[in-house]
Formats: sequence, C-alpha cells, structure tokens
Amino acid sequence: METLFSRLESELCYLRQDPFQVEIDGTTWLIEVSLYRGIADMAAQQLIFGVPRWHSEYGCSKCYLRGEVGEKSRIWISTEDTGRILRAPESYIADGESGSNGVPRVTPFMRLMLPSSFSSDALHICSEGVTRDRIRDLFSVKSRFPDLRVDSDQIDVIKNTLKRICSHTYSNSLVMSLEDLRTCKAAEIDELAFVLFPLVVAEGMVHSSVAGASLLGFWLCLRIMARSQTLTTFAIQEIQELARLTKEIWAAMAPDTFTMKCHWFFEHGMREEMLDHGTMYQWSSSPFESLHRRLQIKLHQSTTNSAAAMIERYLLNKKMRYMFNEACEKQNAAMISFRRRVDNKQKNRFPVGVAINPRTYIPKGSRVDPCSLQDEHRALIAPQDEVYSRLVIDGKVFSSRTYWKRTRHSRQDIVYLNGRDGAEEIDTFASIILFLFDRNTLSVTALLDEFICCDPFRNVENLTNSTQHACQELGLQILNSVRRNNTFFLRILQQTVRER
Repeated sequence: METLFSRLESELCYLRQDPFQVEIDGTTWLIEVSLYRGIADMAAQQLIFGVPRWHSEYGCSKCYLRGEVGEKSRIWISTEDTGRILRAPESYIADGESGSNGVPRVTPFMRLMLPSSFSSDALHICSEGVTRDRIRDLFSVKSRFPDLRVDSDQIDVIKNTLKRICSHTYSNSLVMSLEDLRTCKAAEIDELAFVLFPLVVAEGMVHSSVAGASLLGFWLCLRIMARSQTLTTFAIQEIQELARLTKEIWAAMAPDTFTMKCHWFFEHGMREEMLDHGTMYQWSSSPFESLHRRLQIKLHQSTTNSAAAMIERYLLNKKMRYMFNEACEKQNAAMISFRRRVDNKQKNRFPVGVAINPRTYIPKGSRVDPCSLQDEHRALIAPQDEVYSRLVIDGKVFSSRTYWKRTRHSRQDIVYLNGRDGAEEIDTFASIILFLFDRNTLSVTALLDEFICCDPFRNVENLTNSTQHACQELGLQILNSVRRNNTFFLRILQQTVRER
C-alpha cells in the first residue's frame, strides 16, 4: 500500500508542477489534476486511514461522536446533550500523530485525501446497510427493532404477494423473494424494499403503527433520493425533515439500530454531505462494483498474466469500441454496419410495421386477430379500427398485457396519464389493453384499463392518531409528509375500461 500511494502521490505532484496544456480556438488552458472526492466502503476506508472503527469510542471518521456500548454492539446516536462536532480537515494529521480521538496513526493516503473527502454512498450505506438491516428486522427472531416485526402467520401472505409482483423498472423481471435476501445484490435489495416496506405498513402487519410510520419515512427518503434527476430544493428539505423525524423515533424505540452505517445515513449523508455534494444515490460505488465484477468474470485474477489478459481482453476492446464511435460520427455507412455487427445489433428487434409519424410506429407482428378478442373489448372497437398489441414511441416500446404474449415476466403495459383529454383533467395510472389504429386519419388511440386509486396509508394515520405513544406526534408528522409526497405506492379501488 505504501508503494502504491507513494507512486500516486509522485504522479499527482508531477502533474501539478507540469500541468496539461490544451489549446481551444487560440486560447491555451492549463489543466490541473487533483483528487476531489472518493467513494469506498467502511472496510476499505479503515484499511487506508485507520478509521472508521465501529467498535471504538471515537470511531466515526466524520465527527467526534462518542459511541456508547449497547446490548449487542456499540451504538452511535447524537442527542442535544452529546452534540455533533464535525472533524476539521486539519485534525486528522494532528490526531493521527498523537493517536487520539480514534485516529490511530497517520497513513500514507492522508497526504493525498482525507477521510472527510469520502462521501456516504447508497450501495454500502443504504442498500447493503440500513435497508438490508430493516428488512431483517421485519422477519428475524433476533430483530433489533421488535416493534417493527411482522407476525409469523403473515409471512406466507407476504411471500405469495411478492411472487405475483412484476418489476417494472429493474432488469431482473421479478421482484426478489424473502428467501433471496442473503444473495440479493444492492439493486435487488432496493427493489424488494421499495415494495415490501409500504406493503407491510399499509396492511397493518407490523406490531406498532408508530414504528411503521418511521419505516415509511425511511422508505420515502430512499425513493425520492433514488430519483436524483428530479430532485428539487423543496424535495431535499422534505426528505431532510423526514430523516430527522425518523431518526428520533428509531432512537427512542430501538437505539440498537444505530450502527455506524445508520449514524452515517442520518447524521452525515442526509445533512451536510447532501447539501454540499449531493445525495447518496449520486455518490454510488455501483458503477465501480459492476466494472469490478465484469473484470472478475472475464479474467482469472489468480493467473500470472492477469495484467496482460486485462489489456488484451478488456482495455483493447474498450479502445476498439471508442474508435468505432469516432469513425461512425463521420456517417461512414460501411463502418456503421460493421459496428452494428460487432455490437450484435444487426437485427432490428422492433422492425417498422406501420409508420404513423417520425416518432411513432407499430412494430411488425403486432396485429391482433379480431376473433381472439374478449367480448367486452370487441364491443368497444369501431369498425374502421385496426387492432394492435404494441406501439413504439421515441424508441420506447409499449405493449398490451392481455394480447401481447411474452416469455418474460416483466411488463410494458403500465402507463401514467397526466394532462387533459378534451375538457377532462387526467391524473391516473392505467394498463394498456389494445392500440386502435385508424388508417383514414392516421391516428392511434389506446384502450386502457384505468385505475381509480386512493391513499393506502389513511388507515395507518387513523390508527396512529388513536394510539397512546410517546412518539405519536412524530409518527403523525411523518405520515402527513408521506401522504403528501407519495407518488410511488397507491391502493387500487376500481378499474374502468376507457379509450384515450
């Protein structure tokens, strides 16, 4: 490690002394290279810095919070009495030289970056950390949060429900089941938690409605943060307040839940790090982990020529694809055709069957035999309408759940409708039944199974309101915020067939 960091330090020092020069339109720019922010799990940070040390008194690498010995492990909860003092950048060297405040020594990497430059990331802190722990607490006999436990007679109901749920967003076609928890990847844990947490609370399966409200607060924080591109200042303020309320309930009802990762989530990831550097989902090690996994699959790293094999099989492949991209920008037809064959894209998965406009078409093989239609659907179709099961808009495929038979379990039929249809204001979800094409007007309409939805957490709020609990007011504040901002989980009251 000393050799690695010394080499990196010398290279960065050389680049500072002799920076890159780039000339653009007669203007010369000097480019300096420096390390700004880093991502690493806790074990890696402990290796390169000596902190965090989750079993030590001052083990947090971001602040001077003193960890208290709990029943099962050391817990990290800041209160108004203990306070929360952030470590200053210059303090690491001073503490390391004296071996105080939890920093055992000065490490070589501290000359390049400091622990405060490493952000909390979603993969290790949320998915593999707090989220996985809360799923365990729902079903484990040794739960750290007893009020959150689901009764054993409800577990089979939950399992059967999860088996019938399809994933609309993740590449895996099925939401993973409870038996898969030990082997779930981070994205699969998120997909499971995004369904499981609101489901068990809405159906009243947890012991305490206040504990359930706190789980909803944590769930909504994750759901909003995961949509990083749509974050607004108002949304950040909302989830920061939700995190504060959730933390207070967990600290009061289940202090043993405050592991180091839980402390990082509430006290750092949801506070100064979010404001200064972005959310934990914007600082994720998932791309690195994906690349690392790909290299492990392609290369046997125990072989003596693993470095040469990496260059030959991976880096040269990347360089070749980059050259293809560069050549294809010149619209060389032969090169574009060659590149498509290399990428195994020579076959069009959705060839045009009926062109409607430059953005929209019906793929080949999508025609539905009118004789195969259900009676209730046939009665709604006009004589001039041609019936199809698929439609492509701007490269995105939409298909009927009923009449487009797929070998996979994933779905392409759920749509969100928001806008106006004549004088009617629409804001609802629907499932596509059929696409109706009128050749006379070259127009397409959709036969939809529209959902009339309601708030699934109204009963939880009523139950919490009638419960005598020390954290009742905190739970009601969380539920008020969740009901106001929830667009992710709704209860379907009724379904109606409409043509839009």
